[in-house]
Amino acid sequence: MTAVRMVDHVRVFVVVRSHVSEAVVLIATAVVTVAIDLVTAIEVVLGDVGAA
Repeated sequence: MTAVRMVDHVRVFVVVRSHVSEAVVLIATAVVTVAIDLVTAIEVVLGDVGAA
């Protein structure tokens, strides 16, 4: 439950509602972080952003 309290829910909603690209980056980073680890998540997301 500690991880849930670490997230600022208001800011997450602001990012998700601001631009589609920012929401995609946030969600992709979160999914890969949960599935693998943070370093890989950053590499995956930055690789996708760099390819676009």
